[in-house]
Amino acid sequence: MSVTLRCLKCDGQDLVKPVRLHRKSILTCRTCNAIALYGDLLEASGRRLMADLQEQLASMRAG
Repeated sequence: MSVTLRCLKCDGQDLVKPVRLHRKSILTCRTCNAIALYGDLLEASGRRLMADLQEQLASMRAG
């Protein structure tokens, strides 16, 4: 399973990133030009991943 960074505004994956990333690095979405911090995008990706895993677990328990 992989974690994909996505824009918080449009859910786009095409982000402009600096060469060296840290939590306060600024990323820009090429689709909608939204600006976000790397740490915020990483946390959002983690929440999406956890929600997906919980959904898969629930479907395994039901099936």
